[in-house]
Amino acid sequence: MYFLGAGLFFALGSRAVDRDQWLFYFAGIFAQLGYTVLLIVAIRAAYKGPQLWKVVSRTSSVFMIINILVGICTLGFIY
Repeated sequence: MYFLGAGLFFALGSRAVDRDQWLFYFAGIFAQLGYTVLLIVAIRAAYKGPQLWKVVSRTSSVFMIINILVGICTLGFIY
């Protein structure tokens, strides 16, 4: 589910940057961050094993690193 959201943000964010629609781009950033938080909360609720916070912190770290990389890639369409 996360990669679906990241891919959608990449496609729509790249188009917004290319067309200089910065308000739409920043709205997409906030939507992507909200979606990431929602997925982390869902992972926390579904995980029943030991060391819950270790799993949540590693998962959120991976998600945020990917978010940063996708954001940098979308900004690559600035001429």
